[in-house]
Amino acid sequence: MIDKKKNNDLVTKVLIEKFRIITPILVTVSIFLLGGISIQLNKMDNKLFTHLTNHEIHTPRADVISKGVFDTHCMISERDRKELVTHFNSIEENLKKIYISIK
Repeated sequence: MIDKKKNNDLVTKVLIEKFRIITPILVTVSIFLLGGISIQLNKMDNKLFTHLTNHEIHTPRADVISKGVFDTHCMISERDRKELVTHFNSIEENLKKIYISIK
């Protein structure tokens, strides 16, 4: 019984030492793999953006915009839409007040 426990402790120590060597290697490999996946996703995103915005058959090359300019345009247009909605809501409220006061 005592010999079995010593043998198990020895096996455990050997496994721990193997894991101490293998773990940093596995972490390093996984970091590189995740970095590669991230790079591939960025490439795909740029290709999809180019494909969606640069219909090469129909659009002259000078009319193609960069993704940053497109994102900025989307942000500004969204802000303008929100402002328009608030203005329309205030006009609607004013018209309701006028209509109610006329009745």
